[in-house]
Amino acid sequence: IYDKPEPLDGPYFEESIYTVPTGLAPDRSAQVWNQLQSAVWALGLGTGPVHAEFRLGQGQPRLIDLASRSIGGRCSTVLHFRSGATLEELILLNALGEQLPDVGLEEGGAGVMMLPVPGPGTLLAVAGRDDALAVPGIEGLEITVPIGRAIAGPPGRGTATSGFCFPGGRWRGRG
Repeated sequence: IYDKPEPLDGPYFEESIYTVPTGLAPDRSAQVWNQLQSAVWALGLGTGPVHAEFRLGQGQPRLIDLASRSIGGRCSTVLHFRSGATLEELILLNALGEQLPDVGLEEGGAGVMMLPVPGPGTLLAVAGRDDALAVPGIEGLEITVPIGRAIAGPPGRGTATSGFCFPGGRWRGRG
């Protein structure tokens, strides 16, 4: 379970930050897992990756998105499994019917921040990379839009992220 610590109000919203492990209480996590399992079975999905999103409010978690796919972009890179395998390797091993190595996550926390695009335009330059990487806890930075590429802008109108920033470490009392 990834946490999305920022409120995402819509109908359109930029994806922003995902963190692992979840900060949900065990009983709340169980509610999410139970609803997810019921939805997956209702769709007849028996094996393979599942991407789901829930809204958590006062009552029961509400499933708002479910697809038979892995997480997109570079977001899977924050999952550090004790076996050293990547999420994509685990998905392929599972698809081939191979035995999976330890799928438990390493101790500590990690996250990914999708770098927002404030509006339509063209990426002319990238500056401040070394400064960003010098910030304690920042483990990586990837700009995924080539210099000179037109960017459509916020959600509902095309590309809404220019790259990814990867913090890691221990925070929020976890790990």
